[in-house]
Amino acid sequence: TPPYVHRVANIGDTTIHIVDIEVLATRPTRRASAPDELAGHEVVVENARVRLSRVVLPPGATFPEHRHPRGWLEVVVRGSQPGNYRWHEPGDRMPAVTAGPAGAEIAEIEIK
Repeated sequence: TPPYVHRVANIGDTTIHIVDIEVLATRPTRRASAPDELAGHEVVVENARVRLSRVVLPPGATFPEHRHPRGWLEVVVRGSQPGNYRWHEPGDRMPAVTAGPAGAEIAEIEIK
């Protein structure tokens, strides 16, 4: 396939942050025998390749530890370390997260 170029323009006065994630895998990730713990997740996109979930925490709230049966990428959108990301293997547990005074938002991209 040819290389692709992404061009983004901010036409407003508000600061924006962009995280670009490209799924290159042609095969599904392996599955673990872990339950799919989606409590507190808002599924934003789901198709044959990925499921993108959003977790929004008000200030001081705690999101309990959880796991997914497939491999997934955790991206901090808003909170103490925006832009940080971490890959989780199938069945791995994500530890509990407590939002700071400004709250937090996390995106989880599960590769099918």
